[in-house]
Amino acid sequence: MFKILLIVKYIFYSLPVNSRKSLIFIGILPATFPVHLILIITLDGFLFFVIKNVMLHEILVKTTRKTELVDITYEIEKLLPNKDGICILFNPHTTAGLIVNEGADPSVKEDILAIFNQLAPERFPYRHLEGNSPGHVKSALTGPTLILIVEKGKLILGTWQKVFFAEYDGPRNRKIYLKFIET
Repeated sequence: MFKILLIVKYIFYSLPVNSRKSLIFIGILPATFPVHLILIITLDGFLFFVIKNVMLHEILVKTTRKTELVDITYEIEKLLPNKDGICILFNPHTTAGLIVNEGADPSVKEDILAIFNQLAPERFPYRHLEGNSPGHVKSALTGPTLILIVEKGKLILGTWQKVFFAEYDGPRNRKIYLKFIET
């Protein structure tokens, strides 16, 4: 349901402002249909958005340290078709996250992790006693999901931006789910 709301929000903000004001109905056909169809009815008329070729991929990430940021931009882009759409990334782990930040200067990654280590230190009277409480806190700061715009198979990122898998309880073998929705 959450993914549907994100897609509806994306489409809503793609509408011209005058159509947003007259929005009266949004309908979504079930996933059993061969294509996903989102129907938006406005006072101006009917707008149909067909979302087709919904693909799900898995990216495997092997981390080597307790905390680290692993650049996964290349792994994402090699899975994207040469089309326009939305790339949704989901991290199913409770002690890891996903972020977009500068990838040119390695000291930026070090600074981010140093600040996170101060915000969620190893030594703190945590009630969760498995020893990975700082990882849970850091994961809550970064979140498990990213939604990125794709044009002609390339992520729309700033000049210095990269997509990072954020490990907070490594080293481990992790996975990320990637769903590409052609628009």
